[in-house]
Parts: sequence; C-alpha cells; structure tokens
Amino acid sequence: MTAPSAAPVTDLHAALKPNQRLTTAQEVKLQLARDFPPGALGWVDNITWQPSPVRVPVDRIDRTTGDTDWNAAASDKAKIAAFATRIRTGIRKPIVLIRHPDSKLLFAVDGHTRVLASAAIGEPVTAWVGTSKTADGGWRTVHRRKTN
Repeated sequence: MTAPSAAPVTDLHAALKPNQRLTTAQEVKLQLARDFPPGALGWVDNITWQPSPVRVPVDRIDRTTGDTDWNAAASDKAKIAAFATRIRTGIRKPIVLIRHPDSKLLFAVDGHTRVLASAAIGEPVTAWVGTSKTADGGWRTVHRRKTN
C-alpha cells in the first residue's frame, strides 16, 4: 500500500460546500458565469465590492454609455414588461454596477433590461455594486462578450 500524497488535493467545488462563505467577488463571478465566458470575468477580482446586493435608484445609473445599445434595449417592450412583472412579484436578480472615478453615475455591466424594467415601474434595482480605482477596465467592455 502506498503512503498518502503530501500534495494538496484541489477541490473545484470547495467554495460551494457548507460552512464555507464565498467572497463577494466569487458570488458576482458565479452569477455572471451563466452569461459570459470564463476569460471575460478576470476584472471582477480587481474591484472592491459591497458585501451584499443593495437597492439603487435607477436615476443613479448611467443609461447612455457602455457597449450596450440602450436605445435598442429600450425598444424591446415585451422583454421589459416580462422583467417588470418578475420585479413586481419580488424576483430581483441583482444587476452588476461599477462606481468609477470619472462619473457620479454608476456604470451598468450587466442587467440592462432589468434597469429599464425597474425604471418603467418606478422601482429601484437590486445590485451588486463594485468600486473601480480606475475609469476604465475589463468591466467597461465585457457586455459585448455575453453569450446569451
């Protein structure tokens, strides 16, 4: 019989086991991983995140910049209505927002339709809010890599 190896065992699911809390960055990545390829999310680790999702008034969100066409998103009335119904019933998947030095408004990384739906019904969004030390980063262009 051979002796047990002294090398550590890598457990890819260790962070998901009971009694092990994910960091906020891990939670944000886990949520975004459903819609973005793994190589698109490295920037998440360079952001300082609030520890849990918070409610943010939609007028605090920049709806003019980024690699998302806000006008095109606003024209999909059926999708906005569907999200508004979900939000009214309490289903509030957090959007992802970034605070950065060049703007008083928050930059929407993901959740554009939820922002528009919340605005349509006069509700604040639920959001992961991170702070970037720089005015630019991978978070600014990640939306174009969305897989769905």
